Amino acid sequence: MTTRREPTADEPGRPGLVRTVLPNGLRLLLAPAPELPRVAVCVTYGVGFRSERPGEEGLAHLFEHLMFRGSASLPDGRFYEHIRRLGSEANGTTHQDYTDYYQVVPSAGLELALFSEADRMRAPRFTERVLAEQLEGVEAEIRERTVDRPLGGFPWPLLPQALFSLHRNAHDGYGDPDRLKRTTLQDCADFFDVHYAPGNAVLTLVGGFDPAEAFLLVERHFGGIPPRPCPPRPELAEPAAGSGSVLACAEPGIPGTAVALGYQLPGPEEDLNRYLATVVIAGMLSGGGVRDDAGRTWKASGSCGFFGPFDAVSPDALIVAGLLPGEAAPEEFTTAVRSSLARWADGDAARGDVEAVHRRLRVEHMRAHSDLRARSRALGRLEHLYGRAELLDEIPDRLAAVRADDVAGAAQALATARQALLVIEPAPVRRRPAPSGAVGEPGGRRGPAAGRRGGESQGPLPVPPMGRLRQAGFRSVRDEVLPDGLRVAAVEDPRATVVEARLRIPLGSLGLTAPHAVRDLLRHLAGPAVLGALAPTSGAACALRTSPDGQWLEALAHVPQEELEAGLAAVATVVTAVAADGPRPVTGAGDVATASGAEPGQLMERALWQGGGDQDGPHEPVRPGLHGGCLAVVGALSADAAVSLVKQLLPTARAAGSAHTPAQTPWKPGELTQVDQPGPAQAGFLLCSPEAAGSEEEAACYLTTAIFGGYYGSRLAAALGEPGAPAGELLVGRDRFVGLRRAWVRGCTTGADAARLLDLVCRETDRLAQQAPGAAELAQAAEFCAAQMTSVFDSPAALADALARFGALGRPSESITTLPGRLRTVTPGQVSEAARQLFRHESLGGVVLGDRTTREALNSVWARWHRRWGA
Repeated sequence: MTTRREPTADEPGRPGLVRTVLPNGLRLLLAPAPELPRVAVCVTYGVGFRSERPGEEGLAHLFEHLMFRGSASLPDGRFYEHIRRLGSEANGTTHQDYTDYYQVVPSAGLELALFSEADRMRAPRFTERVLAEQLEGVEAEIRERTVDRPLGGFPWPLLPQALFSLHRNAHDGYGDPDRLKRTTLQDCADFFDVHYAPGNAVLTLVGGFDPAEAFLLVERHFGGIPPRPCPPRPELAEPAAGSGSVLACAEPGIPGTAVALGYQLPGPEEDLNRYLATVVIAGMLSGGGVRDDAGRTWKASGSCGFFGPFDAVSPDALIVAGLLPGEAAPEEFTTAVRSSLARWADGDAARGDVEAVHRRLRVEHMRAHSDLRARSRALGRLEHLYGRAELLDEIPDRLAAVRADDVAGAAQALATARQALLVIEPAPVRRRPAPSGAVGEPGGRRGPAAGRRGGESQGPLPVPPMGRLRQAGFRSVRDEVLPDGLRVAAVEDPRATVVEARLRIPLGSLGLTAPHAVRDLLRHLAGPAVLGALAPTSGAACALRTSPDGQWLEALAHVPQEELEAGLAAVATVVTAVAADGPRPVTGAGDVATASGAEPGQLMERALWQGGGDQDGPHEPVRPGLHGGCLAVVGALSADAAVSLVKQLLPTARAAGSAHTPAQTPWKPGELTQVDQPGPAQAGFLLCSPEAAGSEEEAACYLTTAIFGGYYGSRLAAALGEPGAPAGELLVGRDRFVGLRRAWVRGCTTGADAARLLDLVCRETDRLAQQAPGAAELAQAAEFCAAQMTSVFDSPAALADALARFGALGRPSESITTLPGRLRTVTPGQVSEAARQLFRHESLGGVVLGDRTTREALNSVWARWHRRWGA
């Protein structure tokens, strides 16, 4: 029998965070936001690399992998069933002092998420087969991260070996793969019993739930797990500061010598003010580099903590890293670092520089932790490490309080801290230190904790059902299409500590025919005549990029509320520049089949525009413009106020010449443009059909695309999973192609499988129109799509991204909230009709890519199906 203890508000002034402790010792943190449709669930265990004793190196990370492979009620990988079903995410990470496991699911899946976490805390299942599989997977991960990539292991896990003396602090947390292979099932069971007791864990919930109901669910699923003794925190205190050491390594194929200078640093639990000042020092190092006494500046990056600030207890570290130019010696870089710190210690840190850095750090912190996943993980981590989850929301104000004198004091302390240097030099042969620890060291493995062994003789429990998906809503929303065709979409989000703005403008045919002209356009917009002419604003940023398909210009801005007008003015300047003087594309396109560095998908998209249609040669170019573009704004201000401000900042008259829809379909129905790709290694095809405006209800089209090939349970996915199916990747979607709405399917594979893959797609295209989905197939797809769409509410930034995408496709902002519900009302007949409209046989055309033999085989398959369809 358990004694119930209701959660209570943590402290006055912070009603959003409640905490309690279950009788078995499990600590519970609740941060409800009932208006949200999703919830993050995170379990933080007090075990990490620094919990490992000699002989256990890498065991914490290996065990993290094992925890996903099965428990008494969810064996053989069934842990992921609800994750896959709901289009959600789950993962785990191992750090120095903790391991966390997190899920982000629709609120309807909260009980399933809690059940799955409780089941593996109660009764994980370990088998020889699973252990062997995970040992193989961990070995591959270690190789990928530390061997196969350039500068693998820089600076972690190499630098700790030079910076620290104690085995717990210094050893490689990945461990040695050969030594890990000696791990037994008994070792795993013992590790679980020692470290995975409920009293050694923090359970954190953030997002859309009712606190009282959530507490009942937690009590139901976690309350019955018996308590076990918790391990004491490991002794981590290092000997008195010394001179440190130098770890010299070598790496072939790197462009220059890489150096990392490490300083031992007391953690926040020992001296929070000094730690915050050191975080600002790290920001100053990253922003302005370091300067030696001769005035020479060196590029550098600074970081508190190997995995970021506030991620470990003492001893933590400040890391200053750089890639040396030319023949520069490591000593020159370290001298410059120490010279910069010495100047700051003498009070040479300009007050304005310090304030600019901590303003930027404040904005970065607030943006990062407005996300459900990041917030749940951070709250659990801070509660475990320092007993103060509320520190997460105090950090911005505490950073704002850092002054130049605080920086001077922190820089003075670094001068006497233990230091170490990691150097990786270019060389023909790779050189690394041997793994730490002794093989088979007696006593290296520990026995089980006293009391009942976790997971022993515990049978399965019934899996709870999923709840009902909730419909999200907006506090206020407004869409307005301006006279030049630019849509402005605004949503009020009270969570937003920073205003998020996204601009998405069609590039016309420029991105397909002249990528170099797109680069010129970006340089022009980022240059002194546009963004560069704006006065810098503290904490605000505006970045420019092109979409992966090259068809959209995107501006991504975030602006502190107090600087809203100046920040949105930056985005408005981009709008004005594109409308007024965006460069026209070059008509001579060159040979798309040999475009340097282009992926097969990009080659086929370019060929679709340049080689098809009713005319010979390329189409008339379509210049960038505002028509069909979207500017989205999400912030803690009313939607009406946001739209009014945007209209005020944009000039009333802007040049015409906006991007438009081509007068004709860019491809010839029934025909395939040929793209030569020498050799059989790469082959593919792209089939497209124009989508008639208003031809079918949007929900039916959305769901039909998913059923065809848009999610894990689609018909194409099932066909690819059949025995003897061709190998390859298939993607299905709907978008705008140079202004034209279209549906498409793309296949990428090798020449050997290309024709069979195209045959499979044609067969399933035919079946989609002829064979309506059954009730179960329809319900599964609708549930997945509706659940996945709720992920746009995970953060204000994600919501702004979605608003811009929806708006650029001509969809109103309200559809983000209404479409999930409408998906569940679509009928089988509507899917069949939508399939006939989206993938009409008589209008399908596209591109084939491969060598001559491959293209002949692809053309033969296409001709056969085209005759069968009578198109």
